[in-house]
Amino acid sequence: DVHRVVFVAIGVGFTGCIHPLFHAHEAQIRPEHIRFCCRTPSAEYGDALEPVCSAYGLRRGHQLRISVSDGPAREGEKQTRSEWNEMLTTEVNALSPGGHGLVLLFCCGPSPAVRGVQNLFLDDMRVRMVAEAFG
Repeated sequence: DVHRVVFVAIGVGFTGCIHPLFHAHEAQIRPEHIRFCCRTPSAEYGDALEPVCSAYGLRRGHQLRISVSDGPAREGEKQTRSEWNEMLTTEVNALSPGGHGLVLLFCCGPSPAVRGVQNLFLDDMRVRMVAEAFG
């Protein structure tokens, strides 16, 4: 049984995370045990994702975290790659306080970016990853 899930959507990878998010909702995983982290080059992707995630009880700035790499962004959403990595680690830590409990991390996006997320959690025994890479 999965009780804690982090969805990591990179670029257009957010489309690949919506179906698993639906299944997490069907499995009655509570919104406070889900994080949806999206790394995108433009704030418009985050804006488009917000109403979809909101339908599943995920609030922007809380369970829904947007990281914009280029261009204008809302306050706190413009991030470097290292800030993005730090945010992902923080969200996993929040779902596994004190290192207790497994976290399923579902990552979807371009191959190099997905590989970067895989490497970030390579030695973290709390994380089980499902990766869907393209390109």
